[in-house]
Amino acid sequence: MPALAHRTSPEPLPAAGLSDLLDAYAFALVEVVVALGVVAFALVGIIGLFPLAIRTNLECQRETRATQIAQMVLADLRVNSSSRRFCLAGPAQPAARLDLDADGGAVFLAFSEQGKAHTNAVTADDFAAGCDGVAYLVGLRVETNTGVAGLSLVEATIETPAAARSDNRSKFRFVTHMSYQEEF
Repeated sequence: MPALAHRTSPEPLPAAGLSDLLDAYAFALVEVVVALGVVAFALVGIIGLFPLAIRTNLECQRETRATQIAQMVLADLRVNSSSRRFCLAGPAQPAARLDLDADGGAVFLAFSEQGKAHTNAVTADDFAAGCDGVAYLVGLRVETNTGVAGLSLVEATIETPAAARSDNRSKFRFVTHMSYQEEF
């Protein structure tokens, strides 16, 4: 059996083989640089969408809360059948009265970020100028010119953020018809 020869160093590569090997690695490096450029370009676009997504999410939350407030206020108004309806203005304040048989009647309410009725009364001036300490302002308006006796149109306008002037707020408008019995 022949003895195994032990090699201590590899044979050198031919010069042409080394050049081909270097060219292959250089091409791979170019590919990596191009791939990183494409990824960086894509990441810049994706990161640029984050502020838009945050704004959209905030507006969706505001719209959802405004809808909940409108449902709560309009449900309070539907509780009785008389023309003078009451809706809660706050735990420490008497309920606000809205007359369904008086055209142009208006009531203004304030609500917290969580949708809880605020304790302070809100005037028409406060509604226009803005209120600190609350997140949502609600304006209720009645129109009796519906063509049907005992039926009024009730419009709830909910605006947020309450601290801003009215022309700088997001506005959500809810409209419903409410019937009432004539009081004698």
